[in-house]
Amino acid sequence: MKKLKKLILLWLLAISVLTPTLMWAGVYSVRLPEPPTEPPTKIERFAHAIARAEGFYRKGTIPNRYHNPGDLKAVNGFTYPGQTGIGKGRHVIFANYTAGWNALYHQIHKMLAGDSHYSPSMTIEQVARKYAGNWRQWSRNVSHNLGVPATTTLQEL
Repeated sequence: MKKLKKLILLWLLAISVLTPTLMWAGVYSVRLPEPPTEPPTKIERFAHAIARAEGFYRKGTIPNRYHNPGDLKAVNGFTYPGQTGIGKGRHVIFANYTAGWNALYHQIHKMLAGDSHYSPSMTIEQVARKYAGNWRQWSRNVSHNLGVPATTTLQEL
């Protein structure tokens, strides 16, 4: 038993000493994420502000569990690309986060282009009245996340 303990201690010591050395030599490396090369677009900024307001970044929330950062609801006769189902409260369930983000980006693109029941001249507060159940809180959260007043229009973002 003592031999096994000594062997384990030696192994742990070797790992703690060799790992930094091997990393420095390039034999063993940890891949860090690449920093973004371009600043986020208007659509991406708005999408992340919405996702934060919807609770997407909190583990266990419906947007997080359903891979649905915009907390998008099902539309009769329409299936989003990557949609795998409809969950509680008619929230869309996406196969993965990429599909959920793409759906939100697409919806925001339509908002900014005036190709939906939202128009570019609408303020964040006006969008909130149509988009969210608790529109006052949603409007405050989104505008705070963007660092602009709730009276900012979509075209001004």
